[in-house]
Amino acid sequence: MRSLLNESLKTISPLSLLLYSVLNIAISNVGCIEIICASYFSFPFIGIVIFNLIELSKIIKIDFLQLRPKYITFKKNNEFIKKYHFLFHKICTENKIKLIINDNLRLAKKLRFDGIHLGQEDISCKEARDYLGKNSIIGISCNNSVQLSIKAKKDGADYVAFGPMFTSKTKENKKNLIDLKKFKEKEDKIPLPYTLIGGIDHKNVYKIKKIKAKNIAIINSLWDFKDGPIESAKIFKKIINL
Repeated sequence: MRSLLNESLKTISPLSLLLYSVLNIAISNVGCIEIICASYFSFPFIGIVIFNLIELSKIIKIDFLQLRPKYITFKKNNEFIKKYHFLFHKICTENKIKLIINDNLRLAKKLRFDGIHLGQEDISCKEARDYLGKNSIIGISCNNSVQLSIKAKKDGADYVAFGPMFTSKTKENKKNLIDLKKFKEKEDKIPLPYTLIGGIDHKNVYKIKKIKAKNIAIINSLWDFKDGPIESAKIFKKIINL
């Protein structure tokens, strides 16, 4: 069963599914670094993604799951979340995982998500905190700016994200890549737990092991791996635990 589902998932083109949805998974207990995995999927493949999510949780403890629809319209995004959030709520509740929604305050509160992730062009962290209350988890994308992370801390955020670290299918522009050496020099100024994102794979993940990141984000190197996401996760766990 596992090999059949993994084989089906491997045939899905990430480019064709980019217009559908993204699932971010924060996985811990892999040494000093956690892993965040992202999966592009469409309606017919929800079962495959759920299966792999459950299997991944058996390999590495999952702390957070972020639901982020990527349809062209806001209406479609809402429809997807309303239709499938209960599946993820069920898995999260059973496995003590925090469920995070991307940039949707109304549904975050209405559907009782554990938190929300916001970009620099989304609603402000202060507004989100006032609306959701003190117990909600709020994450902020800070691109390549430590100053933005300091502001996020003042505004009440719980964690921040930096990237891209490397080029990838979803982040091809080399111009805005983070300089690892310079980032290392200023990381002590970052006041919150932070995630590194963008092009991280089995071949370059060792380059960021010395950085004090709480999380790393993985997309193509997990779901496009030739032997499927389960085997990819095992390799990441082995590398990070070295």
